Amino acid sequence: MIISSSFSAFVSVVLKSLFVFDTSKRSSKYDCLTLCNGALVGMIAVAGGVDNIENWGSVLIGTIAAFWYVGGVLFMEFYRIDDVLEVAPVHLAGGIWGLFASGFFDNSSGALFATANMQGIYMGYQIVGATVIVAFTSLISFPAFLIMSKTGMLRADKAIEEIGFDVAELSPGVSEEFIDAVR
Repeated sequence: MIISSSFSAFVSVVLKSLFVFDTSKRSSKYDCLTLCNGALVGMIAVAGGVDNIENWGSVLIGTIAAFWYVGGVLFMEFYRIDDVLEVAPVHLAGGIWGLFASGFFDNSSGALFATANMQGIYMGYQIVGATVIVAFTSLISFPAFLIMSKTGMLRADKAIEEIGFDVAELSPGVSEEFIDAVR
């Protein structure tokens, strides 16, 4: 797990600095969030079969997980989806890659090993598992977000957005009169 995590963290920092570099953001080129998320995505990707994966497999899983993570970040930015901590690219992309990685790199059942038991069937189980997880999560999440959207629970007040949540919600000096004045 440490091998996969380390390689994923390193490759994530390098990849994200190459493809997602934006001078208007506070973090200039390399940031700690990418390093931590890269390590996390490497752990998530290898966790499914960590006891049955060779060291070279961990290196490949971690490296490929970094590509999935940075691809997820680019996807979120392209569609203008706000995910400040980049949780979806880490857990969604890393989790899906982890399911496939387990189907490929598992010593006893992986598709890459000719001597593996149930070589192709195990990979089929992983694909069915990914499909079921995405379908279940979608069936639960979409109605909940639709209800919250229709009831106005997903958007904050425009004045609070303008002031900033940290000032409006955490600072004791902001009064309702000030918020009303911003409105």
